[in-house]
Amino acid sequence: MLCNCVFVVMANAQTTIENFEYGSNAALLSAWTPQSATLTLSSYVSSKSTGTKSMRVDRYFPASTWETEILTGPTLPTPLAIATTQYLSLRIAGAPQFTNASWQRFYLYTFDGGGNFGRWGTAVPTTTNWQVFNFPASGVEKPSESPALPDFSNIVQFKFYLCGQGDPASVAYSATIYLDDLRILPAPVLTVVQQGTRLQLLMNNLMAGTSYTLQQTTNFTRPVKYTFQANSTSQTWSIPSGQIGFSQLYFAP
Repeated sequence: MLCNCVFVVMANAQTTIENFEYGSNAALLSAWTPQSATLTLSSYVSSKSTGTKSMRVDRYFPASTWETEILTGPTLPTPLAIATTQYLSLRIAGAPQFTNASWQRFYLYTFDGGGNFGRWGTAVPTTTNWQVFNFPASGVEKPSESPALPDFSNIVQFKFYLCGQGDPASVAYSATIYLDDLRILPAPVLTVVQQGTRLQLLMNNLMAGTSYTLQQTTNFTRPVKYTFQANSTSQTWSIPSGQIGFSQLYFAP
């Protein structure tokens, strides 16, 4: 049963929703419920992950139209509040077998306490290496069967939808994917400020200890990149004289 409190995700914080660090397959299955897929813990993780386990998903997709696997996550112990300026991040390692699909798609679904839900989607990766997908919270879509978009101040559950066939269906096939590190990430905010006679780039919503790359350019064909490690949630960078242009700040989750 959920309490009446709400867990608010700070705009400059990184929050882990699920990292699959369960003690056993039984513990995993007590939290995550598949339809017909087989779920197990795996030691296959990204080199950038801080954990040692991921969730392996084995699924047979028969030659049936709109064949879809739904993986239902646990109800959160406390409702989650997500800012529309934040990102939902997930690691996925795909499978070449999805090239057999007449249509395929991976969706991250989120549900609020009132029964409304929304989703973010991407093509299922067809390579086995880990990839990171960052979905802007503001880009949430409302499926036709949902009464309304979810209330981001009262998120209570997440689900994964794995679509492996379209209409018409293609040949039957089996595939394995891996999922890990479902997180909420902040979006850095850049502002140009005057400090004395110089211009400074003020960078807010940083994650301390994270390495960032700042790309600055007055000519898009010749950008200049600077790499630094954030030591606080807010830092400044001195804009070189005569180098006013476009700035972009990013990091690899």
